[in-house]
Amino acid sequence: MESSRTSRRDVLRWAAVSAGSLALSQLAGAVRAADDPAATTTTNKPFTFALISDTHLGRNGNAPAKQMRQAVEEINASPAELVVFTGDLVNAGEVDANEKHYPEWLDIAGGWKKPWHAVPGNHDPVAKFTKHIRAETDYVIDAPSSPHRFVFFRDALPNPEHQGAVLDEQLKWLQSQIDAAAKDKRRAFLVSHVIYHKNAHPDVGWMIRDNREAFADFLKQNARQIDAFFAGHFHSGLRGWDDTFGIHEIVLPSACWNFDGKRLRGAPGYTFEEDRPGWVLAEVRGPGQIKLSYKPIGADVSVVKELERS
Repeated sequence: MESSRTSRRDVLRWAAVSAGSLALSQLAGAVRAADDPAATTTTNKPFTFALISDTHLGRNGNAPAKQMRQAVEEINASPAELVVFTGDLVNAGEVDANEKHYPEWLDIAGGWKKPWHAVPGNHDPVAKFTKHIRAETDYVIDAPSSPHRFVFFRDALPNPEHQGAVLDEQLKWLQSQIDAAAKDKRRAFLVSHVIYHKNAHPDVGWMIRDNREAFADFLKQNARQIDAFFAGHFHSGLRGWDDTFGIHEIVLPSACWNFDGKRLRGAPGYTFEEDRPGWVLAEVRGPGQIKLSYKPIGADVSVVKELERS
């Protein structure tokens, strides 16, 4: 079941929004816990985290860095408990002259008051990502106040490619992490740069292409354990589908620039007229129940998307 609405609000009202959804969170957790072995006792409030992608530092001057700094301030003012970044930190990071933007990105990210975690995009060469940002590109993080495990993995082929790839070794590792999460009574969120969903014309047309069949088998086998798959890369505002074995597939807006959303009218899934650079606040209210609030940087307008697994 899905619903969407557009509402006006200031970033300083995020806490009030979260508090207002307390009753729904308690009800959803109580209902799901009875029929879901991976569900645990509901908490007193939704688990809330920020999602941000595609900052592309260095693209057309200093504007992307300024936008990222403002996004950091806004996320700090939100109730987000952690920050998830889905790739393309720097624009054309494969160009040696642009390597200087990785320390700049790291300096800006250091302004977040909560822990942050990132994966590389097609603009982020692995050698430069692991040198400046994080030693691993495939790793897991347990949510601090929720029975969820974030499984981060690199799937973006390097520039000039825009498609994704998952190696056999990665699939074995991914399966081991899902199995470990289930043993720990945790559900999983997948995080990468390139989404799985087959998004052909009139959509963007960028997806996990290499080893696609094997990755599809992995998703199907673990569909009840994976609540959502988050990615970036599209530059199309907030985008998504829930027809992949019931897994919510969610593509984030770019914090740097987005295409005109009108080009996606008629494409399957959901998209919105809002396509300004921004970030997303996610509130998890129960297994498979996620509220997404798309926050354009420096604006008081949000697109809100409610997701629930059937």
